[in-house]
Amino acid sequence: MKRERLLSLGAFTSIFSSYVIADYVQEAILTFKVMEQYDIPLDLALLKGWEGQHDAI
Repeated sequence: MKRERLLSLGAFTSIFSSYVIADYVQEAILTFKVMEQYDIPLDLALLKGWEGQHDAI
């Protein structure tokens, strides 16, 4: 998938938020950490959104 550039920021956002909602914190963190390996810039707004969602759980 990396070579074909099939992953986008939207895909990572969806994966990340699904993990957060399911309270899979470690998986969410790992998803965030691998974004740059797929040439997706790290999005700190994504983390800030996670903080808000995680606090609500």
